[in-house]
Amino acid sequence: MPIGIPAPRTIGFRAAPCNRLLLLLLLVSWTFSPAAAQATQSPACPRAACYNTTAWSQSADQPSNLLVIVKDNQTSELLQAMCSHDKAVFTPYAAQHNISTHCHIAGLCRHTYQSPHLHGLAGSFTQGQLMRLQECLPEGCIDYVEEDVKVYKAEGPQLQLSSAQAGPNLQNRARSLLTSGPSAAPKNSCKSTPKHHAEADDGSASGPTTDLVLIQLQQSFIPAASSMQSSGISHAFYAAPQDTLTTITAGYLPQSPSNQDSVQAADGPTPTSQSSSDQTLFMADGLKLQQLHTAQWGLDRIDQQYRPLNQTFMFGNSTTVGSGQGVTIYTMDSGIRQTHQEFQPWQGNAQRVSLGPSFASDSPNATDCDGHGTHIGSTAVGRTVGVAKEASMVAVRVLDCTGAGQVSDVVKGLEWVGLNHKLPAVVTMSLGVQAGQWSQTLQSAVTNLIDKHGITVVVATGNDQIDACQITPANVNGTIAAAGSDMSNKFNPPQSSDYELIYEYDNTGACVDVFAPGVDILAACGGAGRCTPLNDSNYAWASGTSMAVPHVAGAAAIYLAQNPNATPAQVSQAIIGASTPGLLDTDGMLPDTPNRLLYVGPNVI
Repeated sequence: MPIGIPAPRTIGFRAAPCNRLLLLLLLVSWTFSPAAAQATQSPACPRAACYNTTAWSQSADQPSNLLVIVKDNQTSELLQAMCSHDKAVFTPYAAQHNISTHCHIAGLCRHTYQSPHLHGLAGSFTQGQLMRLQECLPEGCIDYVEEDVKVYKAEGPQLQLSSAQAGPNLQNRARSLLTSGPSAAPKNSCKSTPKHHAEADDGSASGPTTDLVLIQLQQSFIPAASSMQSSGISHAFYAAPQDTLTTITAGYLPQSPSNQDSVQAADGPTPTSQSSSDQTLFMADGLKLQQLHTAQWGLDRIDQQYRPLNQTFMFGNSTTVGSGQGVTIYTMDSGIRQTHQEFQPWQGNAQRVSLGPSFASDSPNATDCDGHGTHIGSTAVGRTVGVAKEASMVAVRVLDCTGAGQVSDVVKGLEWVGLNHKLPAVVTMSLGVQAGQWSQTLQSAVTNLIDKHGITVVVATGNDQIDACQITPANVNGTIAAAGSDMSNKFNPPQSSDYELIYEYDNTGACVDVFAPGVDILAACGGAGRCTPLNDSNYAWASGTSMAVPHVAGAAAIYLAQNPNATPAQVSQAIIGASTPGLLDTDGMLPDTPNRLLYVGPNVI
């Protein structure tokens, strides 16, 4: 049997109409409850839905989390009524459509889906309950059923497959829909299997402590500016406090998370400066320049094609601020710490970062308790550590306080974005299903956002050291799949022997689109396990393909700010086309991996 799917769960709804005889054939390996048997034998009910009121709870087998996808909007409306917690909503609907009142199943439903392009529900059903659900619906209405598998953040190494499981046949075993019908169309011949999830803690990014200040913004240096255009960041250089948007405390070189023994003194290196002639040149060209702390190597790396790093981040050109202004990034993540100083609005402007809905099981709001979403969000749009410093962000919470969730939660979050988004828009998905599993529903939901709504989706390739084409959503057609890059000696003065490499746990292969910094990334802290103390001015380290995603999403926002009508395909083409080829050491790369490093330099994206 396929990986992750218990033996009895092979249901073939797609291949033929769901009449009673076929139903029995499809469920031949199942043990029916007495109530189920009575229902199927009843000659009086065309839908076999006239069993007694306790029938839904009389099945003896264990419930399973399932996604039931139906074929049309009319059936979707029926499911909405069946799952309504208000029986007064269901009863008149049932009377109007000649449906037994015993089909009211609110206690079994987790989510219902009512987007124009994906209809169905998610819930916990026993075998008998699922059979009776089908009998409450019109014949032939169910498209397919699949297990509602777990999703995980793509931070740190996953490595959840044994060496035997990670063999060449994984691609075939990964596709485990609970249907005998045809599978979804592949991204292309190599992206037909799951494209993967993004972040997981590798244990090396312990975050700042009270003894070691990583970055501390000086609030007194924030000028009264209506936007970046009228603030210090639109000037050429962060030299004087009155011209500064943010200032990083000099003299606090952070402890390298990958080399805990290499701690430099408080009077260690400070960011480099530029001459006044350089400042004039930058201003004349319309460039913006942010002076960086050594810890901000990710920003430092993406604004230049080649080393050495120069502790600056340049962006924009003579016709644009180059900051993602007017673009909204929607994060499918663990929420966000909205009050963190990285997300505060430019003075005189509205709040840029807002809390969207929460579809995670452990909280009704999108406030972050894991910290993953806050880290991702600040890397994308943060004032100091972010790529697109004027882009807006909406946090849609689909992961719990451990950074895990269900496919059904992510699909609901994507549905919400599709129904409520504002273009131009980008979605980040620093997450994915476990290697060896796959989700037709998740793939369809991502594809709908891209093809039906014109939203650019950036996904993580995952951290299993396997083919990224075996990971969902990393293998979904039209996404921009980001893998993580690293630099040797990145926190120390450059040496001739320095080199660039991939994140050691990267999933690689032909489904990768671009590499971006993903190791020892410093960003806003939003979870108690990541920094001490947890407050609105503290920062934390993290590594994983999760961390690569917001760098690419920020680049997409910058491009969309200049090209608001660009399609997702055009955004992808621009980012991949601007990336620098051939820089990364190929050790650890699978064949056909594109060796391309993100480049967001001035006048490029």
